[in-house]
Amino acid sequence: MTYATVWTTPRNWANLETLTSDNMDIYVSSNLLYLYARDPALYVSNASQSFTTAVQAIVNFEDIVYDPATRVTIGAAWKYTASVAGTYFVDAALLFNSSTGWVAGEYAILDLFKNGTIYATLDYKDSLNSANAMYMHLDGGCLVQLATSDYIDVRCVQASGGTLTLNSSSAY
Repeated sequence: MTYATVWTTPRNWANLETLTSDNMDIYVSSNLLYLYARDPALYVSNASQSFTTAVQAIVNFEDIVYDPATRVTIGAAWKYTASVAGTYFVDAALLFNSSTGWVAGEYAILDLFKNGTIYATLDYKDSLNSANAMYMHLDGGCLVQLATSDYIDVRCVQASGGTLTLNSSSAY
């Protein structure tokens, strides 16, 4: 399952206030990106993006489903650009294809970047010690303050000792 969600509101929320919206729709699938904001967007990926061991790369959700305000730039420099200042909630997940196993010292990290600088680590897994083939799943979310024209992207690095690809099914 590979997706990211961005949701924003142009006001501050009170502690423990229920966050609701008549227009809220969260869609979760493999290699999917769903952005819910003032300018919502939905992108999916079925390109089996490759991640070379120990090399951090931007996750590219390359297939547009819905983006009427063109908030997303696709490709190797994939990013979501804020159209309004506010507090955004970002939720992301990746599912790699099966690997031959993970051993002590090998790891995978999912990070959120804001304006080209690391903002938060969304997930970190290491030393899973699995001799069996397994699917590595990374996921996490956080709040981020964005000004108009600030941008975010999701990056991943894995150190499995070889190149791994994302699961290619956008309907996993």
